[in-house]
Amino acid sequence: MGRRTVALIVLVILAVYGIEAHGRRHDKSAPATLGDQDAYLGYARHMYESNYTVTENRNRMPVYPFLLSLIYRPGMTEDEFLVRAQTFTVNLSIALLLLLFFIFRKFFPALHAIALLAATAFGVFIYRAGNAQVEVLFYFVSFCAFVLLLRMFVKPRWWLALLAGAATGLAHLTKASVLPALGIHVPGGRSHSAPGTAEPTTAKSAPPPAVNLDGVPVLGGGQPLITLNPGLVRPGSAVSVTGSGFDAGARVDLLVGTGKAGKAQPVATVTAGKNGTINGSLPFPSEVGTGSTTREVTAQQRGSDKVAKADATLAQGTAQAKISAAAARPGDSVSLSASGFASGEDLAVYWGRVTGDPSTVLHADGGGSVSKVAVRVGVAPVGTSSLFVVGRKSGAAASAPFQVLGLYPTITAKPYALKAAQRITFSGKGFVPGERVLVHVNSAGGTPVAALPSDPGGGFANAGFMIPFGLKGQQTVVFIGEKSRATAIGGFTVLPYQPQARASTYGAMPGTSLTFYADGFAPNEAVHVFAGGGQGSQGDLVSAFRVDGNGKAKGGGSYTIPGSVSNGVTFTLLGARSNASATVVVKVDNSGGAADVPSPPKYNLPKDLER
Repeated sequence: MGRRTVALIVLVILAVYGIEAHGRRHDKSAPATLGDQDAYLGYARHMYESNYTVTENRNRMPVYPFLLSLIYRPGMTEDEFLVRAQTFTVNLSIALLLLLFFIFRKFFPALHAIALLAATAFGVFIYRAGNAQVEVLFYFVSFCAFVLLLRMFVKPRWWLALLAGAATGLAHLTKASVLPALGIHVPGGRSHSAPGTAEPTTAKSAPPPAVNLDGVPVLGGGQPLITLNPGLVRPGSAVSVTGSGFDAGARVDLLVGTGKAGKAQPVATVTAGKNGTINGSLPFPSEVGTGSTTREVTAQQRGSDKVAKADATLAQGTAQAKISAAAARPGDSVSLSASGFASGEDLAVYWGRVTGDPSTVLHADGGGSVSKVAVRVGVAPVGTSSLFVVGRKSGAAASAPFQVLGLYPTITAKPYALKAAQRITFSGKGFVPGERVLVHVNSAGGTPVAALPSDPGGGFANAGFMIPFGLKGQQTVVFIGEKSRATAIGGFTVLPYQPQARASTYGAMPGTSLTFYADGFAPNEAVHVFAGGGQGSQGDLVSAFRVDGNGKAKGGGSYTIPGSVSNGVTFTLLGARSNASATVVVKVDNSGGAADVPSPPKYNLPKDLER
């Protein structure tokens, strides 16, 4: 949306608002006795006549009456002064709305600022502007004070403190309804210190990876986890931190460091919700150490060993250029026009930077221009940014302001629940086209288990891995765009194996040889047979066999019932990899007396049946 279009829309909104507000004032004029209009008119008249020495009581403060006194003329009747005051208030509200738009525009894209302007005009001001009352002016001044005080929390500055104090004082002088803000900043208080001013401390170490997944060590389930959005950060900006796996109600400190020597800087503290989740905005320090462009964010629970870490990457430095859109996401297509370069030279296009490899290279025509060439928005920090076009021969450079929108990729996992040794697949979309998507299991950092290339649409499909036997229960998979650092989370549940087994006979006499039938074990795993177990003991290893690719076995293993067994024998069949077990009970008929069948020798497990 171009500047002229934005200006035209704003003017239309203000014009429609002015017509409607003046129409309401004219058709539904409120008498002076309605509300406290007559009091404000009287206050203004007294100020004028006393040469501005009179003061009033109650909540009517002097700013608005002072403005009304400037339009008062001696000899005016009350009705004449009322009409003039109401007209002045409507005109004042139009000017205040224009100022509000400029404030909105400083923090939001044009479309959002326009929407806020329209909502304020027709949802708030329109109902108050037709009366000779202070509310419209008070809303504006108190809002300005609120914005300045809020900025003080994010990035304290001495001059910002002066402006915030002046705006708050002006709001009080407009209407005595500004409550004192006590305890906003307590000197020396750690919990209220400005971001980046706390003393560095030592960040706790996360638990070491305990599960091997395709040669990559990963954390087991149930560990704390945090993710950052955005992951590509401009120093001094805000980063959203989302986490889980902490104790309900626990205080969790957020620290930022380089990851070297464990030193980190406390920047915020959050409280875990009833489900152990944390959500907060992390004011990223302007400076955190030196050297590496990677910063490590640590979330560590107070009084506990629960620690989670995630990495953030810091953003890195008389032609004309124009792009077709004012805002878009990385990977979106926009048209670029540029002029003022050397004839036929190559033009390097950068987004949010002027160093490194360009996002694309264009070729200027004989006039040193390119016109409406389609280019993809490159990777840049979310927020206000710029496009740079640099002539490789002439050295001429051009820039155009641009708003980089955030990426919100999504992930689909199939199936949602499965067992170890089965394959899970993932499909994703919403990443930057062509970038690799790094896959982490139960962590947002460390070595990824896979790097998936995204297609021209910023997605991927049918990517996955085999579930290792060390994972159990609920698992979290974090997908991070390698360039954009955009993050998406998927999950799945690892179900336990629940095998069933029986012997070749349910009852036998001593000396009978048994084999076993099994179903429901992990594919192709070895099954170890234990006999004579009881509470707390599996018994003695007496046989072993291997199931097929479906987890089944027919007539596997062998065992001869010795003469010393009476009543029955209990067998435990244990999967060597899945650790799943099944129990088999065989009744023994020794009614004819003890049989001369010796106990079998100790069973030696063959090497090929260990796993």
